[in-house]
Formats: sequence, structure tokens, C-alpha cells
Amino acid sequence: MPYETDEKLKGFLDANQLHREQLCAAILSIDGRFRSVTPQHPRGGPDGGTDIVATFEGSQSAIGAVGFLNQATDNAQDKRKIKKKLLDDIQRAASLKSASVFVFFTNVNLTRMERERSISAAHASGFHVCEIFDRERLRLALDSPDGLAIRFQYLGIALSDAEQAAFFSKWGERINDVIADGFGETHRLLKRIQFLHEYSLPIKSLKISIKIKEDCSLSSVRPIRLYARLLYETPKGNLVGHQFSMIEETPPSDLSQGGSFWLRTAELYMTPDNPYYLDPECYNKYEYHVIKRDSGFILHSRYAKDINFHMQISTTSKGNRISLSDIDQSLLYIYANKSLALNICNIDFYSDLYKFDGFSSDDFRKINVEEFSSGLSTYEDRENSERGALLRIGQCFAPFHFDFSRTTPIRLGTPYSTKE
Repeated sequence: MPYETDEKLKGFLDANQLHREQLCAAILSIDGRFRSVTPQHPRGGPDGGTDIVATFEGSQSAIGAVGFLNQATDNAQDKRKIKKKLLDDIQRAASLKSASVFVFFTNVNLTRMERERSISAAHASGFHVCEIFDRERLRLALDSPDGLAIRFQYLGIALSDAEQAAFFSKWGERINDVIADGFGETHRLLKRIQFLHEYSLPIKSLKISIKIKEDCSLSSVRPIRLYARLLYETPKGNLVGHQFSMIEETPPSDLSQGGSFWLRTAELYMTPDNPYYLDPECYNKYEYHVIKRDSGFILHSRYAKDINFHMQISTTSKGNRISLSDIDQSLLYIYANKSLALNICNIDFYSDLYKFDGFSSDDFRKINVEEFSSGLSTYEDRENSERGALLRIGQCFAPFHFDFSRTTPIRLGTPYSTKE
């Protein structure tokens, strides 16, 4: 195979300056010292004597020139032509004063002495580095595993069985990674398109799933008090948000058996005298419309670590329907009794269609309610609650924020197809 590559370099690209320059640029690009390798005008046109430009070792500008002869034979006449062109190209490139590295490509073989003299001439002209790719150096690059694909593309030399094994030994895993990444990106885009298609669909419920730390027992966080207030960026008529309360009453003596609780879901409306602001502390500015009251029994397994509660969202008598688009840019404030807040490790947000987001304890901070001037006025259960904590995102002490321009929620399930 080395003989075939050498012979093809002598004359296979005769009179084809386009492919000559592209071949040399491709060979330079597999040299790890060079980056941003770009042919200048391989299809013709003024290039100022500069066939290729590149960056050498991250910061130095490099200029490349291509000097191929038709049916190169390495005789004295061919060598005189190439050495003259090499010196002319060095002078022309030096006059541009735009690079500190010069690279020359030729399909004529040069002796070590001839190469050293040319390199000395480049140094004398002001270049810090000079690289000469004669035919033998080009062949070595093309017959290496990195150059086999370039050799096949420009010289039409097929890979032998041994070369195929060497090529796939080096590049096979990377090729598989590229294919897998391509499929993964396509899958992400399709999920994004599906979500945007369903962006205006109404939702029936919202769910907040709270997981406590593995080393924490349920008895240490009870009685449970949870409050969630969702405020929409844009009011739906006068509707500005929803609030949910979950209050566990005195727990039973056997904590593995559960305890009774009461629930209340309310809609928040603007009052006539107050404009709407995304401010959860302005508690008295909102008019409450209770849409659900309930009570029941919480069943706790001694092994259970999840506490789930729902905010039921539905069309009310006032005709307000909430869609996925209303959740976008909305703010969610969560209050909890302090013993529970200090032991939360994960919080996930869901609707009946999508999981919106999830946060770990590293993402949010617990801020004592005592630090706010409004104090416990933010709580509905003022008599029975212990001092509580407000959960906020840690980096900027912001509430939980939904931004669908940056994230795509995960769909819960796939729509069924009808039978043919």
C-alpha cells in the first residue's frame, strides 16, 4: 500500500489544484498542532500567495503554500522547480507579515539537507517555525489510521483489511458516539416539538412530590404543615394564582399507621384596589375563593420517604382554565414546618401531563419565616403551626421558577395510537 500511495501522489491529481489544496489542508488538520485549517481560494482567484491559513499551537498564525508538479519524478529539474517555488513562497508569505509559521506541501521528495536549507531560509525571512511536507511525509500521513479516509477521498485508494482494522480500532467507538449523539439530539428536538404543540392544552392538576432524607424518620418531621402558592406571570382575568394547604392534625401514637389531615385549595384573585404584583408577601391583597375543602387519613409506611400533595386545578364557576402556557414564567412558593423543611432532599413538580422540574437540597435554601416582617401571616393555620421556613432557590434566594424557554418538561407517558 505505501507504493500505491507514493505513485498516486506523483500524478493522480495532475492539473487538479482544487483537490491538491484540499488534500493538503486535510492532512494539516490531522496534525494535532494545527487548528482552524482553512483553504483560501482552491477554486481559483487571488490568494496573495497563501493557499492555506491555520492556527499553530493555539495562538500563532500559520500560512501554507502548495507546490505540486504534474507527473513528479524527483529528477534534478523537478527539484530545481520546487526549491525555487518554495523560496519564492517564503518571500511572498514573509512580505505579508501576518504569520509566524510557514508550511509548504509538495509531491516531490527532498533530501534532509534540502529541507534544512529551506527551513533556514524561512527562519532568515522572519518565520519562527517552518514545516515542509514533501511526498514521503505526505505518504506517511495518508497511510496512518488518521489519514486513511483522506487517502480514499482524494486518491481513491481503498483500505486493505489490515487498514480497516486499524481505522475502526481507533475511530469505531467515536463514530458510534457521533451516531448516538445524533439520535439523542433528534429525540430531544422531537420532545421539544411535542411539548410546544401541547403548550396551550389545559391541565387538570398540579402535583408537588417531596422526598425527605434517607436518615430521617417521619416522626421527626411531624405534624406535617405544607403550603404552596403558585402565582402566574399574567393574570387569567382577575385570577392571579392558586394556593394549597395541607395540615396534619395530631398524629397517632403508632406513627406507622398514619394520621388525619385537612386540605384546602383556593384561587387567588386581584382585589379592585390593588394592582397585581408577583409578591407572595402581599398576602392581604388577594381575594380568596375556596374551591375545595377535604379531610382524610394519611397512610405512612415506616419505609416510605415520599410525601405527595396535589393542587387541583379545574374550570371554576368563574370560567378560568389553566394551561401549560400559564405555568411558564410562573413562581411557586413553598412553606413548610421547619422540621420538615430542614430534612427535604428533593422536590419535583408535575402536572397530569408533564414533569416540569426537579430540585435537590443543594439547589434551594431554607429561610426562617421569622426573618420576614410579615411573619406567620403567610400561614393559614396560624394557631397550630410551629415556626416555619420558606424554601427558595439558593443562588439568588428566588422562589421556584418555571422557564420553558430554557428547559423542556418531561412528558408523562406516550399518547396511544388507535388500532388500524
